[in-house]
Amino acid sequence: MNLSINDYLKHRVMYHANLYQHKIHNGIKITAFDENIFDILFFIVQEYLDQGHTIVILSSDWQKTITNILINHINGELGFVFNIRQIFNQIDEFFDDTVRLKIISDDALKSLQIHHQQHQITAVLKQQRNDIENQRFIEKISQRLLWVLRFYYYTKYQMNARLSALADVLANHCFFGQSHQSDRPLIWTYDDKKNELYLWLNRIYHAEKQLLTGLYHLHQTPTNKIAPTQLNPNLNPEQQQAVRAIFNNSISIITGGPGTGKTFTIAQAVLALHQNLTQQNHIELALVAPTGKAAQRMKESLALALAGSKIQLTEPMTIHRLLGIGKSGLPRYAPDNPLPFDLVIVDEASMIGVELAQQLIGAIKLGARLVLLGDIHQLFAVEAGSVLSDLCALPIMKQNHVQLLQSRRFKEGSGVGKLAKLVNANTPKSSDDVLRLINQHAQLSFNNIKRLGVHDLKRLYNNIIAPYECDGGYFELTKHLQYVFYKAADEQKQIYLKQLNDKLGEYRILCASHLSECGDNAINQYIKSKHQDYLNIPKTTANRIEWYHGRPVMVLKNRYDLGLFNGDIGICLQTGKRLNDLTVFFYGETIKSFPISMLSGDVVNTAYAMTIHKSQGSEFDVVAVVCHDVNERLLSKELLYTAITRAKQQVHLYSTSTALCQAINQPTIRHTGLGLHDGVGDY
Repeated sequence: MNLSINDYLKHRVMYHANLYQHKIHNGIKITAFDENIFDILFFIVQEYLDQGHTIVILSSDWQKTITNILINHINGELGFVFNIRQIFNQIDEFFDDTVRLKIISDDALKSLQIHHQQHQITAVLKQQRNDIENQRFIEKISQRLLWVLRFYYYTKYQMNARLSALADVLANHCFFGQSHQSDRPLIWTYDDKKNELYLWLNRIYHAEKQLLTGLYHLHQTPTNKIAPTQLNPNLNPEQQQAVRAIFNNSISIITGGPGTGKTFTIAQAVLALHQNLTQQNHIELALVAPTGKAAQRMKESLALALAGSKIQLTEPMTIHRLLGIGKSGLPRYAPDNPLPFDLVIVDEASMIGVELAQQLIGAIKLGARLVLLGDIHQLFAVEAGSVLSDLCALPIMKQNHVQLLQSRRFKEGSGVGKLAKLVNANTPKSSDDVLRLINQHAQLSFNNIKRLGVHDLKRLYNNIIAPYECDGGYFELTKHLQYVFYKAADEQKQIYLKQLNDKLGEYRILCASHLSECGDNAINQYIKSKHQDYLNIPKTTANRIEWYHGRPVMVLKNRYDLGLFNGDIGICLQTGKRLNDLTVFFYGETIKSFPISMLSGDVVNTAYAMTIHKSQGSEFDVVAVVCHDVNERLLSKELLYTAITRAKQQVHLYSTSTALCQAINQPTIRHTGLGLHDGVGDY
């Protein structure tokens, strides 16, 4: 029998509860409503978790909130609007007639089946599912329709839509627990003063709780405080304050936008710590980031800032590798087996979710120092939580957090800097406000993509491809090297590789999504074809070949066996007389090369264009930002800010006015529970 997660959890809880209570109560019995409430609230919590929230907050409009989510989900799955609110009206009319209510629900299920067939959804589904899978699909939707009908009736007529009545139900429900009932699938608490009810998935609740406990223990453990006689005079007052915070605290948070000198500040702190502490003992330093590419970039930046010193930087690591997290998902290093490092520096901390943050903080040995670096205005983590922002807001971290504001990348008159500041402002803005600013600066441009017809798309693609195929562009350089690179001596090959990587790094297309005509998948496919035409690569019977000279690729997942990390950029080059004599080169401190057979499609993807999420931590001279109304669900000011701040010199926006207006005014709001746990205000 195939069980859903919520069914499995119900069976498990009831099995253990029955074993425990059988002698006294002859087992436990739950009503259909008990199951219904759990099914619905578990579903809601999972939906919120998928959107990055760690907690569900229900307030005075809780009934409307839940029914809206369920109705939108059902209609979204069906692909058409099934008028559930009309059925609510029937329930209101016959709410005290149980026989009639049963007829209403039966008729609703029959009507759902009829609508399903009338809209020919079955025929569409059968292209993707067999008959059994299609039957399961309609059974699932029918079950969820019953969820919402029962929920509407019980909450309105049995609870009078009172949130306190729901809290009373949960208090006596074997599937819901409070903080001391750690065996329950969902954890809840009710604030009667605010009339708010909070719901967590069990593991997320305990991840937040343990994160705060680890933070408290780390914060309370004294470190060897240092008072350096002199700081680098090139540090501005904010940066000096940040260095002192690192000296005096076991955990420090340094935030700031691009060019504010986060890495330079850290370098000076590392240098001072090294000078003061190495007389007594050696400092074990770990350089860490959520992705391998970000960790490598941090090491390169630190190495540049520490040039001339005798400090040997260790090999950078991802957080997963630092903690020894394998396929099981369990870390090797934990509170009972802490990390051996005296100083752990974590870059791009805004990308860390709550569960990974809990494991990281819990693994830091007491007496060591942890430094978190990041930009709180960038995109949040893909996983649930907004850890960096949440930690900055905690009273315990007030003295440990320093925000760097003075940017050296964006000068006072920089159009890119002004645009980033405008997008980041917490005031209502119109697309006209952005256009006025863009028109004042030659480094900025806006191109309105009102329609996505065939000719419109070709015009859009040709515009954004222009920097690649212009005189002196990336296409020209790859063509020049097509039959030259493989003949060159090793030293000359290194020069060519640097030229190619520098040229590729001058420009990048950043997209809101992988999907749609404005996504990086479609754009990369178009540019790939144009690049192959430019290189006179012949077409094959089964479309163009996947691998070809000059193809830029991005690594999609960490491959420790190859020394490649998520986000690494490589270039495929011809290394023989034949077109299929190809090798992929990754240029960095050391040059890595691999035959194309080792980099299958699930390891790398073409990278003329990439999603904005994948661009985090990267820098380019010029960026083209592409978004459209079809990306409505993804658009936010954090997304646009992240894209804009990847550019050092120029930003070209390709968007509709409506998509732009939404992006500049829609903040990403994540509901998290770090500030709600007992005692957090005292930490």
